[in-house]
Formats: sequence, C-alpha cells, structure tokens
Amino acid sequence: MVNIKICIQKCNHKCLKSAIDDHLISNIKLHFDLVIKSFDALQQNIRQYKEEINKLNLENETLKVELQLKSKKDDI
Repeated sequence: MVNIKICIQKCNHKCLKSAIDDHLISNIKLHFDLVIKSFDALQQNIRQYKEEINKLNLENETLKVELQLKSKKDDI
C-alpha cells in the first residue's frame, strides 16, 4: 500500500482516516501507477549504484596493479 502521506501529497487532497480505504479503492489505478513509478525509480537507482560499484571496483583493481608495479620498480 502506498504511504498515506505520499498519497495525500500526490492526490493533492487529504483523506479522512475513515475514508482512506474508499479513496484507495476508488483511485486504485492512480495508486498502482504511483507504486509502479516508485518501483521504476528504485530500479533505476539500483542500476546506477551497480554501475558506480563496477566502475569503482575497476578503478580499485587498476590502482592495485599500479601500486604493485611501482613496488616492483622500487625494489629493483
């Protein structure tokens, strides 16, 4: 169920607690669309975080190799 506070903000009107169920049922498509929109945004965030993690892991591995090469040069 969509957070009531979000519902109130998105629907641009306040629901009486006793009317919340009626409101949700009568506006089920709107609420479903809000949930899907939030879900899609979260999936996009996850994709971006995964890309950033991969980029940082690659950079970390590159720096490790550079450090090893520098260490070997210093030993010579």
